[in-house]
Amino acid sequence: MALKWVEGFESYSNLVAQIANRYTTFGASTSSFLPGRAIGNCLNFTGTQLVTPNLGNQTNWFVGFAFNNVNLNPAVSVNVPIFELRDSGTVQLQVTFNPNTRLFSVWRGTQTVLLGTGVFTVTPGAWYYIEIGALINAAIGTVTFKVNTVSDITFGPGNTQVSANAFANIMAWKGPSGIVTGAYQLDDIYINDSTTALNNTFLGDMKVEGVQVIESGFYTQWGVNILGTPNFQAVQVLADGLYTQSNIVGQKDSFECSNLNKITGSIAGVSAIYWSRNTDSTIHTVESLVRQGGVDYLGTAMSISDTAFKAYQTIWEQDPATVAAWTVAGVGTAEFGYRLAS
Repeated sequence: MALKWVEGFESYSNLVAQIANRYTTFGASTSSFLPGRAIGNCLNFTGTQLVTPNLGNQTNWFVGFAFNNVNLNPAVSVNVPIFELRDSGTVQLQVTFNPNTRLFSVWRGTQTVLLGTGVFTVTPGAWYYIEIGALINAAIGTVTFKVNTVSDITFGPGNTQVSANAFANIMAWKGPSGIVTGAYQLDDIYINDSTTALNNTFLGDMKVEGVQVIESGFYTQWGVNILGTPNFQAVQVLADGLYTQSNIVGQKDSFECSNLNKITGSIAGVSAIYWSRNTDSTIHTVESLVRQGGVDYLGTAMSISDTAFKAYQTIWEQDPATVAAWTVAGVGTAEFGYRLAS
């Protein structure tokens, strides 16, 4: 797949601490949810990091996210790190924002070598859609940085590599810290690599809308830990003491979901999030399930080894029933669920 990650902060039942169960690093003590840019929630982001798991070693990456400088201290003329492309623990490229000049810059390393400063001046309190496309290489590396789909910084060919490897594999957002007080807001994230013909470049200004489970679907084969509770109620809200459970290979649950209300155009992909944990000594695998037109389609098996609830993601870049881009109607008619694969 080329669409590697999707985040709209819609799947946490308004429990900001749950974000840590999906990311490698996140500190929830100073961050909070606020109304999103257009839909649901955004993350009001302060002195912490939001670090993805390893998404695979790739030379080319395209990342988009919505950014709102709500109250970073404008009196401080400091380049505040807001985003990094990393090779494990090594920062290959860093994006900074200066709350005094209200300009973005791109650096090789942690502000080691300046690759360019933009000219687009941000208005505090307004949303902007930021995109960065990068080729990591010590000689022929390139960077294109966009604000609201317009190029603001370009670099290359040249050196965009700091580690010994000509790739990145982790994306990280950083909240303000030190002498820079305040917060910025973050929403509507996508991350693409360039490994397939789908979603292998900039996507433009994207919005992430969450749909919620509203009713049990065709399959209700998993049990519920509290007898008599419908399956759909056990998966609607995080941390409510309810959950579905099974150790019988092949059992499935599927669910009817709410309709999309804000998205009307093309859909780059559907991200299905599963909050799961293992309760015995066997490492189990679970497959994402889409039921469309009375036919079941299964995703790649996900290994569930942690004894605490963690978030697992399957991205369906196309409607499996049509092998074409998802439509709003297609999302509305699909049931989403899971199957115990092993």
